[in-house]
Amino acid sequence: MQHATTTLCYVRTTDGVVKVGAGERVPQDALPEPLQRLLEAGAIEAVQPPADVTPSSVAEILAHVGDDPGRAQAFLDAERARRSPRGTLITRLEQLTAPRAADEPDPARKPDGPDAADESSEQED
Repeated sequence: MQHATTTLCYVRTTDGVVKVGAGERVPQDALPEPLQRLLEAGAIEAVQPPADVTPSSVAEILAHVGDDPGRAQAFLDAERARRSPRGTLITRLEQLTAPRAADEPDPARKPDGPDAADESSEQED
């Protein structure tokens, strides 16, 4: 069973303690007792690995992933393990899993709000 964090956690593994950011996968070598305590506290959750992504199109995978970085990471890992990984899918999944600063705009989102209105009025002049 795989696990992902719901918040920043420190997880005890066979090699020591590792820091795991929110939404990231918990290392497979996490020790069972501390892992169970984190599960009970709600700091991590069990996640199902995605089914085989081979028959799915890039568009179907991206639609399924949405903006969920944990799900994107699972599909990214599966895609990288393929015999012939799809570069366009890997690029988009990497964008979804990359940490973004709070003030950095989402590249997939179109501008809206006051700035978008200013741009459209400038084009009319």
